[in-house]
Amino acid sequence: MAPLEVIFVVGLLFEVSTCQKEIYSHFHQDVTLHCDSQYQPLQCSRISWLYNRDSSETLGEAIKGTVKKTSRRANRLRLGTDCSLVIKNVSAEDVGLYMCRLDDTTTFDVRMYLSLFKVSPEPADFDPKRDDELSLECSLMRYRGLPSCPSNPLHWVDETGATITEGVERNSRGTDCLSYLKVKRQSGNNKKFTCQVLNKENIVEIEADYTPFLKDSIPDPTQDPGVGPGSDAGPSESSILKARFIVVSVGLSALIITVVTVNIWTRTKGKQSQRNDKVVDEDDEDETVNYENIRASAED
Repeated sequence: MAPLEVIFVVGLLFEVSTCQKEIYSHFHQDVTLHCDSQYQPLQCSRISWLYNRDSSETLGEAIKGTVKKTSRRANRLRLGTDCSLVIKNVSAEDVGLYMCRLDDTTTFDVRMYLSLFKVSPEPADFDPKRDDELSLECSLMRYRGLPSCPSNPLHWVDETGATITEGVERNSRGTDCLSYLKVKRQSGNNKKFTCQVLNKENIVEIEADYTPFLKDSIPDPTQDPGVGPGSDAGPSESSILKARFIVVSVGLSALIITVVTVNIWTRTKGKQSQRNDKVVDEDDEDETVNYENIRASAED
């Protein structure tokens, strides 16, 4: 075989064996990274997982099938039976590049870029009672070693699935993608706003919803909730407390009356017993005198 052919075969093997994919997740979920290596079947004792937050440093999170105890994320990492890497309760520190490596060679590396996605109101202290307008921030945190954010990966749609363009502002922060949507506090039916991450084929990879507060659903501090005009929410908390107070008061009054009645009855019973005892004593004295009189008559 000619040298040129050897170079071509080796280059083809490397291109086929090395693969990469993008993984998307919401915050605080559990994520499983599968080692879909071209080399099968896998033996976990030959698999290591490496991690890059940026291109300046590579960390070994699992070596030869075992999670490193010295990893600061050791309590949130474990290896599955298929050699996959499971990350529990993902956070911003988990964003980055993960590599599944067979032995000590890069030939069969599987590279995965883990990105985190969320939709949140801005400002964070948004008060529906005070603010009539808020801005929804849709953010996609990405590996720092990637190029800048693609042109249009974040997409807003309403509850009908129609694209929203009005009030949308796109931005970026380093390699992270950002998109803002200004919405007004609503009256009437709830409207749901959804941010989506689209890939190059315009297929939705991940999405998140947000429904702003309704004006009608914000309680009036001057009105007793649950008893206002047109309300069918049932008795209010204050009404329930009043009812409980009445029940307790009636019960307490009944208890006091019962105790007083029993006390009066007990005293009356005691006085009656004393009078009966006195009558019995007087009768006994009379009987003694009569017996003495009978004896005196007999002696005569």
